[in-house]
Amino acid sequence: GLILGVSYLPLPLEIKIASVIFVTALIYPFIIKVVNVIVESVGMALYAGAMFALVYLLINYLTLNNIRNVALLVIFLEVIGIEMLHHIMERFRIERGGKTYLITGILSVIFFIASLYVFLPIGILYAALLSAVLTIVFVYAILPERPF
Repeated sequence: GLILGVSYLPLPLEIKIASVIFVTALIYPFIIKVVNVIVESVGMALYAGAMFALVYLLINYLTLNNIRNVALLVIFLEVIGIEMLHHIMERFRIERGGKTYLITGILSVIFFIASLYVFLPIGILYAALLSAVLTIVFVYAILPERPF
């Protein structure tokens, strides 16, 4: 039904393909409830395909004419990417370890620098404070949760 409905939309083929991949990646965890290696592999493939399609479309259809636009794109892709990973791969939502904290630290530094570039026009002090607060919220959002 999804592919048939998308085929009638007056959009370019690349947008149709990307939307089918993205929607399939979003609904995949709700449809497939079995957890094994094959299901996780298909989930990771859908995640990679959806992120690649999203990055491809954003780069092709957005004009990135200054550093602030690039920084906003980096922030958007980080948030969408990590939240989609948590949505598709339940294991990454609850596992804690050294690698998780290392990746969280690296992503947080990238997020802080990108948000600093975005908020720089309001002044360096206010930009640093606002970026620090938003980075703390970002870290809290992407750290693995404790299972219930």
